[in-house]
Amino acid sequence: MKSAVKRILVMLLCVITVFSLLPVSAEAVGTYGALSNKKVPIEYPTEFFGEVMVAKLTGAKKNGGPYIVPKPETGNGDLGVVKNGSNVIILAEDGDFYFYMTTSGKLGWTNKQYFTEPTVVEDGYLFGSSGLDVDDIVKVKKYISEGQCGFASKDYYASRAVLVMKKGETKNISVHRKWNGKYSASYYAGDITPKWVGNGANCKVQIKAKAVGHTYLTFTNEMNDQEFYVLIIIT
Repeated sequence: MKSAVKRILVMLLCVITVFSLLPVSAEAVGTYGALSNKKVPIEYPTEFFGEVMVAKLTGAKKNGGPYIVPKPETGNGDLGVVKNGSNVIILAEDGDFYFYMTTSGKLGWTNKQYFTEPTVVEDGYLFGSSGLDVDDIVKVKKYISEGQCGFASKDYYASRAVLVMKKGETKNISVHRKWNGKYSASYYAGDITPKWVGNGANCKVQIKAKAVGHTYLTFTNEMNDQEFYVLIIIT
């Protein structure tokens, strides 16, 4: 009797071990976005402002501006510096921090003290030269809230979740892929022309913007069905 119980316990332990070694699914990490340059996941807000709001960054640094950080608290790595006077889109808040997007599509958090008072934009273009409009930001909120942008697991992710481009422009997105296997980057419309650049775990996808509008790249690791998206906004 004791040996039978022992065998059952061993089998259960084996099953638990196997499941613990499976890769993390896209759904399980839906609250995280692309990784920062210090390999820290961006923490997405659980709720977004219903209105689209814009503001300017007014950091205290003499030659630059405040840091973008991946989490709404201090001491968690950084995603670089945004220049003083830069126009940004305010998406959410958490305590003393705003979650926002730059006009190039960078996402992250910065303390509220570095922003001018946000202004609500109901329709039309947000900023003259960027070409971004209210509909673009609605798309960004949708992709983030659905946990689709820029991150499948710690082994398969893109350097960013949103990319803003001008028509005719060519840009690269860095992609990390740990395993050997079949990877693909597909898209649903003819607005862009993507192609892989480089080999190995850290490579890039080169994108040429062909038409104004919204599109997205679907990244798939066919070894274990990991999948995520990068939203492309062409202005």
